[in-house]
Amino acid sequence: MSIGTVIKEARERYGVSQEDMKGIIHYSRETLSKIETGQRRLPEDTLPRLARWSPMVALEIAAEHTGGTLPLIRLDGDIDRHPVAMTQKAIEEGGEFLDSARELRLINKTSRDKLTTEDREKFMAARLEAWEDVICKLEWLTETAEVYGFDMAEEHRQVVGKLEAAGYKKPEKKKTASKAAR
Repeated sequence: MSIGTVIKEARERYGVSQEDMKGIIHYSRETLSKIETGQRRLPEDTLPRLARWSPMVALEIAAEHTGGTLPLIRLDGDIDRHPVAMTQKAIEEGGEFLDSARELRLINKTSRDKLTTEDREKFMAARLEAWEDVICKLEWLTETAEVYGFDMAEEHRQVVGKLEAAGYKKPEKKKTASKAAR
């Protein structure tokens, strides 16, 4: 799905007109129309504003800018997006991953050449379940942020802080004023 399509979906979901979007993206209605229909690329300077405006759009921006290597697949099929239904689905997907992971027997298997064909098949099954679980959890995060107004950027800062405090992540170096101005 393109960023333009996701912007249009989010805009319609929020009941925001293309004209009203001028206050967010600082471009004309005509420019936004071209972005939504894929006739024009989204200007780079709008990305941070759009990402803060809509978690759905933030994930699509990340997916596009990583060449699709992150599991940021937007589920746009016939699914129940109500937060209760999505919470139940997230629990279900997590359980399916855990069941698959419990099937792995990795004692003394420290490299790929030590895996049997059966090990690889079980590993792949667990990995696919993990992808589905991650995608489902990201959908749950964005949907509940959209519905209940959570700030995913602030949540990200808090999670990074907790990971740094626990020693799981090295603290990021603060940019100096001269580096930030470059």
